[in-house]
Amino acid sequence: MSENTKWGVQKRFQQGRVHMPTTYFLGYDTDKDGNIVIDEEQAAVVRRIFKEFLEGKGTPTIAKGLMKDGILTARGNKKWTGDGVYKILKQEKYQGHCLAQKTVPAIISEEDFNVVQQELKRRNKMLRDPDNKYRQTYSGKAPFSNKFFCGECGRPVIRRRLMLFTIPL
Repeated sequence: MSENTKWGVQKRFQQGRVHMPTTYFLGYDTDKDGNIVIDEEQAAVVRRIFKEFLEGKGTPTIAKGLMKDGILTARGNKKWTGDGVYKILKQEKYQGHCLAQKTVPAIISEEDFNVVQQELKRRNKMLRDPDNKYRQTYSGKAPFSNKFFCGECGRPVIRRRLMLFTIPL
């Protein structure tokens, strides 16, 4: 049974028909002929997510903004999570690529998608400092967060408060 299913999928790919379920996939839909088309209303949400991420917002902040504006997820839920936003940012289909070497209509330009992937790697690397000396998290809240970098090591410059205590005599 499994071999028959695999054979059917391979045959459809050879015929140029992409199998991409769009029921719970934000931004895409299928027309009456089974072709994948862009749902412009949902695609606007996807573009917003990518735009806000490139503007410096973190995934939890983007999720809160979507909930505040009453935008529904692909499944029709009101609740967005940072992880859900992260998965959208990682999804290669939004740049028009399918893992099966086929293409679908692109919602995001390949250039923007690649910039987002580099920024995701940079933010992820901040959490995994091998020495655990400068481990930090990305913050899109502070205006200068992750905007200034050390000229020698390349790490983000962070503010430290010096606490002075006076000892009464």
